Amino acid sequence: SFYNIYIEKDTLSLLAKQVIGISLNAIIFYLLIKITKYDLKRLFKIYLNIAFLVGAIGLIQELSYLLNFKFGYDFQYIIPNWKISVSQYGFLRINSILSEPASFCYSMMPAFFVSIISFSRNSFRFLTKWKSLIIISSFFLTFSTVGYIGIVISLFLLMYNYRKIRYVCAGIIIVFVFVFFLWNNIGDFQLRIDDSIDM
Repeated sequence: SFYNIYIEKDTLSLLAKQVIGISLNAIIFYLLIKITKYDLKRLFKIYLNIAFLVGAIGLIQELSYLLNFKFGYDFQYIIPNWKISVSQYGFLRINSILSEPASFCYSMMPAFFVSIISFSRNSFRFLTKWKSLIIISSFFLTFSTVGYIGIVISLFLLMYNYRKIRYVCAGIIIVFVFVFFLWNNIGDFQLRIDDSIDM
């Protein structure tokens, strides 16, 4: 960051905003962990319940958009800097109560991964299957490159977790097919991947 300020690609005020934001987040998370007496499993369950609510609001948002009920999908009247974005397929790119679809994906990624495991394994019981399905569905409806990269990583980790060569090979094939599908059908995904490769 200091080098970017030196070459005039960043400013000291933007760096200060980032440092203050990161510090406040760190303090809040530290206090949360201390309040729950370092019971991280309980804290994670609280996070999963909040993630379920955020995902459910996102699905209500999508349904409201399809029914043309503006107050159900456009939250600019209560959330500052909130934006609406529509996918190339005519669906709303949901972001629920977060500012944009990418922010939604960053916040929901751990819940998405747990949802995939909860949905695919009966022995893993952090979330019920219907709660998992709501989180997974909301994640897909963001139409976010960040989210789709998270999906690819989650699928690969899930296959790798089985520790069998055939599952890892199947996972690599599934991930490759999924990335190929996204690259050919989601314009934003293709644009971002092409930009990354060209750099």
